[in-house]
Order: sequence, then C-alpha cells, then structure tokens
Amino acid sequence: MDSLILKGIQFVGHHGVSKEEREAGGRFSVDVTLSLNLSTAGHSDSLKDTVSYSEVNQVVLDIGVQNRYHLIETLAEQIASSLLKIFPSVQEVDVQVRKLSPWVPGFLDFVAVHLHRSRK
Repeated sequence: MDSLILKGIQFVGHHGVSKEEREAGGRFSVDVTLSLNLSTAGHSDSLKDTVSYSEVNQVVLDIGVQNRYHLIETLAEQIASSLLKIFPSVQEVDVQVRKLSPWVPGFLDFVAVHLHRSRK
C-alpha cells in the first residue's frame, strides 16, 4: 500500500482536562499518514486520481480549531474517523497528535498519542 504523509500540521486548539487549559488554548502538531493506492495518480499526473493534501490539511485544522476535547485521544480519533469518512480511497490512516508544551510541572517538549485506523 502506498502512503500520503503530512507532517507537522500546527494550530492553536482548546483541548485539555482543565477548564483553564481549554480556555487559554495551546499549540498542537498533527502528523497524518494515509494508506491508499497511488499508482493511477502516479501515471495520470491528475489530482482527481489521488487525495488532495490541501483538503486533508484543512480537515485536520477544522477539527483541531473548531472543537474542544478533554483528551488528545479524542482529538486523534475524530481526525482519523473523519479522514476515513471523507476520503473513500483511503484504506488506513495513522494519526499522531502532539500537545506542545503541555500543562504539567517541569518542562516537557510534548505529549503525544498515535493511533491507527482502517476500514477493515
């Protein structure tokens, strides 16, 4: 299976367990790997034969910015299920959500979740 990969989609989102964290917002970074057959697009050189990475990027931004979740697990799940629903040629999706500078004592670059979902 071929892959379309988007790394480091960043936005300010309002996700977190505490009310204060959801109100203040924070930086998030998302990586998405879509598994699909890219051979037709490779030969046709036509956008209609693939998935537009611009559209994938917009789906991630819309979900990350327009919604508020307590858990980054929920954010990742919503992104994965939406991508599978919107793009029927995608057979599998990997989503990694990183919460940059999470609200924890001390210094932590990020905390992340990674999930894999498929049509099967």
